[in-house]
Amino acid sequence: MSKEDVLRELLKYRYAHRGLHHKPTVPENSLMAFGLAAEKGFGIELDVHLTRDGKLAVMHDHGLKRVTTVRSDHLAVVPENAAIPCETTVGCKGVIEDMTLAEAKSYPLEESDERVPEFREVLELIAGRVPMIIELKPVNGNQDDLCKKVMSELEGYEGLYCVESFNSFAVMSMKKLFPDIVRGQLGSDLAADYKARVTNDPREGGKFGKVANTMVKDLVMNRMTLPDFVAYKFEHKRNSTFRAYKGAKIFWTIKDPIDLAVGEGMGAACIFEGFVPESPLRGETI
Repeated sequence: MSKEDVLRELLKYRYAHRGLHHKPTVPENSLMAFGLAAEKGFGIELDVHLTRDGKLAVMHDHGLKRVTTVRSDHLAVVPENAAIPCETTVGCKGVIEDMTLAEAKSYPLEESDERVPEFREVLELIAGRVPMIIELKPVNGNQDDLCKKVMSELEGYEGLYCVESFNSFAVMSMKKLFPDIVRGQLGSDLAADYKARVTNDPREGGKFGKVANTMVKDLVMNRMTLPDFVAYKFEHKRNSTFRAYKGAKIFWTIKDPIDLAVGEGMGAACIFEGFVPESPLRGETI
């Protein structure tokens, strides 16, 4: 299948943001959430990091604090363990890039016994049933290694997928190393997002400098990276640079059926969460 045909097929779907999660019992970016999405025919969006031992961990934040629950005895935080005396329960303070995958997996995700999935576990679970949008989360210039590792795991995979990143250098790496793979540039107004953040949110959320914000908001490096699509935050859909972009478009993250209808009406595929559309296919009953 040609690159153009792959993109055309990818854009037919609606995508469950970090899987079809229902927090806190069905955690985001968990095998359970991905399995539920696949069962209903929805595409899935997921995030990939490179761990200290060179494994691919599927989770959103660089830090584990928001999505993990840690008992002092390291038992899973599930109802059957509730009666076992235990000290304080807090999220892990570690950073995924500084940990081995085994260390990350020692903590349960939210209020479940799910663990941080390895990317290959997701591939084995999905097995080509539904398309995937894979977000690359590089740090400290490791984008080439991250891209190579992801594509190594995808070698021989029989299913639809594309990759995307906020980091334009990761998009550039994909263009350089794997030009035949559908790649996308993520965009948003980072400064506005920072102002709208939830107080004391433990996710990474530091202020971005003016240059970094402009690069992401106004898609500055698109002329060099030549992405096949742009995935833009729905709340900032009126951004003039995004509106002027002539390629394929995806919106994230759609939170209700009305916005889904608006986004698809603007010609974009959509990544959703917080509700379940009636159909996994774009443009059908919401």
